[in-house]
Amino acid sequence: MSKRWLLIGCVAATLALWLLRPQPVPPPAPAPPPSPRKPAAARPLPKPEIAVPVPAPAPAPIVVERRAPERPTLDEILKLTGIERRHALERLGFDLATADPAEALRQLAALTDTEDRSAFLRGVFEFTATLAPANALAVAKQLPRGPDRQTALQTLAKVWAGETNLGRLALLTEKYGVEAALGHLLLEGDRKNPDLAALWAQELLVGKPRTELLWAAAYHLSMVDPQRAYALADQLAGADKDALFHRVAFGWAKTDPRAAMGWAMQTPDERLRLELQTNVLRGWATVDPASAAAMVNSLPAGEERQKVIGTIGYAWAEKDTQMALAWINSLADPAERDTAMQELRKVAPVGIGAVLRMDDDGVVAITDLIPGSPASVTGGLNPNDRILGIAQGNEPFEDVRGMELNKVVEKIRGQPGSRIRLQVAPGGETPGPSRTVEITRGQIIYKRPG
Repeated sequence: MSKRWLLIGCVAATLALWLLRPQPVPPPAPAPPPSPRKPAAARPLPKPEIAVPVPAPAPAPIVVERRAPERPTLDEILKLTGIERRHALERLGFDLATADPAEALRQLAALTDTEDRSAFLRGVFEFTATLAPANALAVAKQLPRGPDRQTALQTLAKVWAGETNLGRLALLTEKYGVEAALGHLLLEGDRKNPDLAALWAQELLVGKPRTELLWAAAYHLSMVDPQRAYALADQLAGADKDALFHRVAFGWAKTDPRAAMGWAMQTPDERLRLELQTNVLRGWATVDPASAAAMVNSLPAGEERQKVIGTIGYAWAEKDTQMALAWINSLADPAERDTAMQELRKVAPVGIGAVLRMDDDGVVAITDLIPGSPASVTGGLNPNDRILGIAQGNEPFEDVRGMELNKVVEKIRGQPGSRIRLQVAPGGETPGPSRTVEITRGQIIYKRPG
């Protein structure tokens, strides 16, 4: 029985192995021949993508909270000494004034030492000087007259006018007083400011010091802006007003004589109108004597007209002596001719035409000869010749060595056509023997180009 089942098991195992054997793979069928095709069109290669750089986002700013340095308190400053204390007080005054200058001044009550107060005020007014001048002066006027106010005004003047010459300030103070002196400093130096000086006078001064500073400010303005000078002059009264009007008229005529004359003619007061016309013509003569001469007949005969005629003769002589002489000779009034001729000969005298100097040993020497003059035409004189003696005509020589220069000049001048003899010796390192030169005096003639 057991053998029978053993045999059946063997057969079954053999059958299972046969069924599970690997099946042979049939060979693949031959592929059909390919059909002819048109070659495919070449496809373009894709363009490579270009990477555009994207900027990195800016880093967020790092905010560092900074605290302003704490200003030292007044109590802390007063514990300091010397220059450190003064500088700290100046800085405190400046800082407080930036908020409110008037409030800063109230802090003065806590300071009793004079130097401490001065340092604090310097700081306050170094800032206050940057405000409109009228506002700055208004702050200064809150201080009573005395050392505190003087310190304030000195600081303003220093900022506005520059460094102060203490010697000059002392002279002005002696003449005008300290507050007015500081105002006069605004009219000196490269930073002169007549408008500011006038404001100083109007805001701070009274009486004579005010008048004097206004007068000085208007005088400076008359050279550059006669209209503003006139407005200042109108604030004065009496003789001060008239004198300033005269100055304005004279200065205005140098820049715009016709406008100045028009202004003078509108003055209602007859006396003042004539005086202003006179000063306009005198100013006009200094720049254009020919035009001024043409206007002389607009003045009535008298003292004022003679003044104008004299000014024209003087001014015209150095510009064109021949033209001046012709005009003088055309004047009908002998007194006017004499006045004009006297003024002309202060500039263009009758003489020999030698320019003189005084040497160190007290002897007058010739510096130069004026072209066309008698000395130049006659010959015999040379630059550096030394004048030893002078004789009038045939009179004997007078020794002039050691004589003052102006006296020697008087002896050389004289009437046209008169003779003079000079005893001269050559100058220089090799002086020679003296010689005599005779010259006939004549009118010196000037002709300025243009």
